[in-house]
Amino acid sequence: MHESRLDGSKIAVIGSGISGLAAAWALSKKYQVTVFESNNYLGGHANTAVCSHEGERFVTDTGFIVFNDRNYPHLNMLFDHLKVPIENSNMSFSASFPQRDLEYSGGDLRGLFAQKRNLLRPYFWRMLIDIARFYRKSEEYMRRDLDNVSIGQLLTLQRITAPRF
Repeated sequence: MHESRLDGSKIAVIGSGISGLAAAWALSKKYQVTVFESNNYLGGHANTAVCSHEGERFVTDTGFIVFNDRNYPHLNMLFDHLKVPIENSNMSFSASFPQRDLEYSGGDLRGLFAQKRNLLRPYFWRMLIDIARFYRKSEEYMRRDLDNVSIGQLLTLQRITAPRF
């Protein structure tokens, strides 16, 4: 489309996740932009929560799973431009299943076997074996056309069963 035909045009951006907000911000310099969002809050990686702990206020973006320079170079440039402060964090994983009195974390062996009885639980060992097998095959999964396969279907095809916690 020729740029002069767009001058003064109205542009709709669907979704207020980080991509939608970045697009709206960039386009707003030249066009009238309206952002449409189905939720009553900013979505995706831009969902900000304000929390307080022991009298100190924290502002946290809750949508991020992983945030780093390698995976988000453009987002980093946007944050730099807008002077949005970022902080390093410790990425970790933990799970708690109170109905089965089971907890573990993925950081190291001490966390994985924080409950010593997990050493003797066959279903816990089966889960670890299945996780290792899934990770080993993950590159193969990425090469295959799995657009129409749910994670549940993939796990069934690979005979990976959900642990009966």
